[in-house]
Amino acid sequence: MEKYEENVKKELENLTNTQRLLFGACCIDRILHLIAGFDYFLEENHIKRITKEPSLSLCTDWLDSIFLYVNINKDISSDEIEKTLNTLNKIIPDTEEFPDNVAIFTQNSMIGLSYLYEFINKNELIFITNCSDKVIETIDVMYYETDYERLDIHYEEDYKIQFNCIEMIKTGEDIAKLRKYNQLTRVNNKT
Repeated sequence: MEKYEENVKKELENLTNTQRLLFGACCIDRILHLIAGFDYFLEENHIKRITKEPSLSLCTDWLDSIFLYVNINKDISSDEIEKTLNTLNKIIPDTEEFPDNVAIFTQNSMIGLSYLYEFINKNELIFITNCSDKVIETIDVMYYETDYERLDIHYEEDYKIQFNCIEMIKTGEDIAKLRKYNQLTRVNNKT
């Protein structure tokens, strides 16, 4: 597993900042759908959400903005970044308050999304590396109790997907094809 993780991290060092941001966005695109489970959890338990809109809708819009930023250089102002980060900080679920795994999946997705916006602000590679790590953390939670013996295999499979994504980005694959790949390689909760 470490070999694959090292390959991904080494490849990230050789990408431009735009390519790095695109890779991070692809990582989050693969786990963002898991937020739907948290929205459902809130609804089923009659827990009032902090925002009017469901979390998945908000986060999808914010992620789509990142893809537009990369694809057509659609600017995201520093005010928008600050507002997005502030809202994310308010809606990221506290796993002490919500012990269900869907809260952890949501937390990973939202924190990963915040890393993308932090990267736009600061251009520090660690934010993109952290996006990759959030996917792995999500896989860890999904399989730790149900398929622990094969956990390293699940990690390796995902690092291979991440590496493939980097290769697609390096060859200039268009964003529509990258997003299609993300959909096909989504991290799915099988527990």
